[in-house]
Amino acid sequence: MNHDENDATDVRDLLGSAATGVPTVTPADRSRAVAARGRAVRRRNVMALVAAAVVAAVGVGVPVLAGGDDDAGRGVDVATAPVAEPEPCPEPPADVEALEPTDLPTGAAWARMCDGTWSGAQSDPSRVRITAFDSTPITTDVDALLDAIRALPTYDQLEPECATMLMAPTPWTLVVGYPDGTTATIGSTVTACGAAQVAGSPRSSATILELVDDAANDAEAEAATDEVATCPEPVNGLRTLEPQPDTYEGDLVDFRQTAAVVCYGIDPLGSREYESTQGALRDEQRFSIFTEAASGSTPEPRRPGGCIDSGPTRLIVLVDDEGRRLTLTDSSCTGEFTWAYGYWKPGPQAEQVIADALGGRVTQR
Repeated sequence: MNHDENDATDVRDLLGSAATGVPTVTPADRSRAVAARGRAVRRRNVMALVAAAVVAAVGVGVPVLAGGDDDAGRGVDVATAPVAEPEPCPEPPADVEALEPTDLPTGAAWARMCDGTWSGAQSDPSRVRITAFDSTPITTDVDALLDAIRALPTYDQLEPECATMLMAPTPWTLVVGYPDGTTATIGSTVTACGAAQVAGSPRSSATILELVDDAANDAEAEAATDEVATCPEPVNGLRTLEPQPDTYEGDLVDFRQTAAVVCYGIDPLGSREYESTQGALRDEQRFSIFTEAASGSTPEPRRPGGCIDSGPTRLIVLVDDEGRRLTLTDSSCTGEFTWAYGYWKPGPQAEQVIADALGGRVTQR
């Protein structure tokens, strides 16, 4: 059997849905990429395991039956199904050899990678467990992940590099949860050169793990777009602003910002300059501001000065895809923004972007 052809043919349609948000990736390209990554992972794991000090005296590629308390005919209307909170990984970890067969029914609410144990290990089973997996639950497009796993070709032929070596046990489980509180679990004793039973057939452990990793990365990328920059609350009921402490330390040019907001604190002893006190920056506005600030910043202020009264306050709050915050502050009555490592005086284009985000200048109305 030619696995290169199977990987590219059988998985093609279903894996196309895993490339959400990347319109340039076709389903065919996606399936070929996943197949290639799966083979790369298998080769990488094989080389790592060859160098391992502990080698199990067992046959290569032992398939492990999958299991869970599920009903193969279950169908859940995900549009009306109640939200199911992901459960923590089982403790102690599940023995992968004791799992019951499962078909991974549709209607799943979440999926989570977990440690496993193997009762057949020659050493202490409690020590034969893997902890390298990210156990953060996947809660979006879970059924698409399960569809892709079920569509994998039958794993009935070892790769050539697997046929002449023994494998160190690295047991793992994938726990899938449903809105009714039940779970289904698949797993294997190895991450390469082996299989897990899915829908009555062995499926490549390495490719399953690669699909799960892809789904987790897609979920993380989607979550990153949900990060929101917010303005601090006014101080003492006045529209003056004190910036929140930054949670990012480093050069501005290295900050991978994904959202930004402009905040304006009105001088209580002066006049109002902008229509609004805050406004989110659209992507093109954020890019324009960030590019000018990163390229035009200086280590020392260009316009030293100060206020004889409380003065207005302008803030530009940036956040990255990890939720870290960096604030540029203009509160010295010079129009120059500052942060921990630099200063920046906006040019006319940047000032217009700020004004547009705040609804325009009052003097223009």
